[in-house]
Amino acid sequence: MYRGKLPEDFKYLTWVEEMVCARFRNTAHITRIYQSSNPSQPKVFHGNTCAHDMNLVSTASVLPRTPVDINGMLSVVFIGPGKFKPNCLGAMFKICKQKVWAFLLWLKDNNHLYHNVPLDESLMDLYPEDGYLPHIENGIVEDMNTDATKTFLEETAGISEHLAEALMANDPGDPPLVLLEKLTLRAPNSLAVHSCHPH
Repeated sequence: MYRGKLPEDFKYLTWVEEMVCARFRNTAHITRIYQSSNPSQPKVFHGNTCAHDMNLVSTASVLPRTPVDINGMLSVVFIGPGKFKPNCLGAMFKICKQKVWAFLLWLKDNNHLYHNVPLDESLMDLYPEDGYLPHIENGIVEDMNTDATKTFLEETAGISEHLAEALMANDPGDPPLVLLEKLTLRAPNSLAVHSCHPH
């Protein structure tokens, strides 16, 4: 494992870009996105991503991983009155092909776990130059009947105000807001590890 300083170019990889480069994977990611039900703010979204441990470990024999491999471990539940449109979600699910390939080359030179892993640059042709994960729309579950605001408030209820609630009062002229809280869940028989941070 590499213990030095990570180059600046790779400090801001999206979590999907990291998945494309991952040699070992054992989690499924479920993202719940709530759309604003306020007609004056139709493009305000908030939600969370949970990573669930699976009973198997997927070890890549060649990298990068393909879009089919990534999509097989992703689900998106979209709750709101409109249709899901990935282009409204900012950097979420985005991939920059050149950045991913550069990171894989760096990993091969700097991380002993990647030294002997074959890299196939032709697999990068399955991804856009700079765009959304191909076929992400195939893993979308749309729920247009649930009240997004009510459900979100119930699920974020606590002693203090949830960060997303404070940010929901955006001015209608502001750009679309996507606040995601990544919550990592572990198997009940192991130690619980929770890491929450806004994206």
